Amino acid sequence: MSVRGADAPLVHVAGNAVVDVLLRADECPPAPPEDRWADNTEILSAPVGFALGGCGAASAYALGFLGARVSLNTNIGADDAGQMLRGWLAEAGVHVAATAGHSAVHIIRLSVQGRQSSYHTGERVDWFVSRSLVPAPAWALLSGFGAVTADDLEEMAEVCDFLKRQGTRIAFDPSPWFRGRTTVSQMQRAFAGCDLLLGTEEEIGEWIPGDSLEALTQGALDCGPQGVVVKRGPQGAFYADPEATGEAPAVSIQGGNSVGAGDTFNARIVYGRATGEPLGESTAAAVALSTELVRRGMGVRGAFAESEQPEETR
Repeated sequence: MSVRGADAPLVHVAGNAVVDVLLRADECPPAPPEDRWADNTEILSAPVGFALGGCGAASAYALGFLGARVSLNTNIGADDAGQMLRGWLAEAGVHVAATAGHSAVHIIRLSVQGRQSSYHTGERVDWFVSRSLVPAPAWALLSGFGAVTADDLEEMAEVCDFLKRQGTRIAFDPSPWFRGRTTVSQMQRAFAGCDLLLGTEEEIGEWIPGDSLEALTQGALDCGPQGVVVKRGPQGAFYADPEATGEAPAVSIQGGNSVGAGDTFNARIVYGRATGEPLGESTAAAVALSTELVRRGMGVRGAFAESEQPEETR
């Protein structure tokens, strides 16, 4: 378990937690004829992978290893998948406040035919748990989960208002999940309640008109946030605040695995802001860390191998 000093930034995360089960079914060999038991069984060509997923849990894990003191409000259940998730989060010293019930599990099958998924979304996140934090965190990072509704957005907005009155600064990633489930005016009100807006060009463009990155980020800033960061995958990121706009380019990684890159990006941005970095500096560091995650191809836990961990986490 990671140990943090009392001077480490206090950060709260609210969002989902998922066990990702990865099945690599490409080039599966046929079962040997003598294995009659395998007539209805696909023999996998690679070991089954298990990874920490979810915009809440993955970001909390990354924040823990970056050096923050982290609390997580999430939808981990009391089942076997929940035990696995709690064990992983303990590695990063994350304090978990979770609802009971079934945990989310996402089974991802990769083959030459493409990607297929089976997703049990688990329980909903009880956003109001985030109002019981003592002391109030310096920053809070909020996002959604696979079964969000417009009611979730309204509850998140209430929680953000409460935390801001306690002096907490808010980072919000709208994610793709709210599309078709809430209105533009509701989402723009949510933007107004945050200090830092994070999202891809498509995710932010769903709610803010703009035919260029400059127009998109200015439209988002006009809603009320003090900073906006647009995640652009292999192209890096674009950032804007009242003082400056700029780009942080990325190095293209051939054949990499981007699972967990966006959540790790969010964590590094929030950690940087919580420790006083300018937005441009935090954005560049977030691009570098998420690029390394893609290169390693092992998800958020792979981005913090023993040799890469800061001294205080060993």
